[in-house]
Amino acid sequence: MLLFFELEWAALPTSAPEELLAGEGLDFCRHHLRNVRRYREHLPLRAREKDPRREGAHGRGAWSRLFEELTSAIEVTLPGTGELGEDKLALDVALSRLALADREVRRTTAEAVTAALEPGLRTRAFLFNTLLADKATTTACAATPAGWRRATSQTRPVTSRWQR
Repeated sequence: MLLFFELEWAALPTSAPEELLAGEGLDFCRHHLRNVRRYREHLPLRAREKDPRREGAHGRGAWSRLFEELTSAIEVTLPGTGELGEDKLALDVALSRLALADREVRRTTAEAVTAALEPGLRTRAFLFNTLLADKATTTACAATPAGWRRATSQTRPVTSRWQR
């Protein structure tokens, strides 16, 4: 697995990348590699790099897993033929019923889904908002000139980190 390849590619001396790109067999990635070089001053600092293999048990990965586990545990109770005259469906199965043609089925399903989502709503909303805030922060610092300027304009002037 190549980690931080783009940073190493962007750090190459000026003439080396063009010589390498002129070679055969790079048609599938030539455009991407040229863009990495073009926007190299907007790549993250080495100190802020994250090894994706280390993020699984904590950080965004942990929040995502908790949100998915809480959501997958939701059962929607619909009137039916099951025990006590009702059927329990997983949330994703119940949500798929909202696309059925029968208006009454859609109405009863929507009411049942709403009732099933009520318990634990504050916790799931907090998790969802945490994930959105993390994504917004990551996106604001992305390797685009506009995003980098927006993220750094309040703290320090934009300068090239690759200048020696």
